[in-house]
Amino acid sequence: MGLIYAITSAVLLWLVLWALGMKSFDAILISAGVMVLATAVWKVLSYFPNADTEVAPSNDA
Repeated sequence: MGLIYAITSAVLLWLVLWALGMKSFDAILISAGVMVLATAVWKVLSYFPNADTEVAPSNDA
C-alpha cells in the first residue's frame, strides 16, 4: 500500500512543481526519482526475515 501512496504523491509533486513554473521534464525527473526510490525500498524490505506485506495483521496464533 505504501508503494501506491508513494506513486500518487510523486505524481502530485510533479503537478505542483510544474504549476509553480518548473520545466515539466525537470519536475518529472524528480518525481521519477521518488518512484524509483520507493520501489527500491519496497523490494529491499521484502528480503528481510519476517517481512509482512499484508495490509491486515494475520491471526496465526
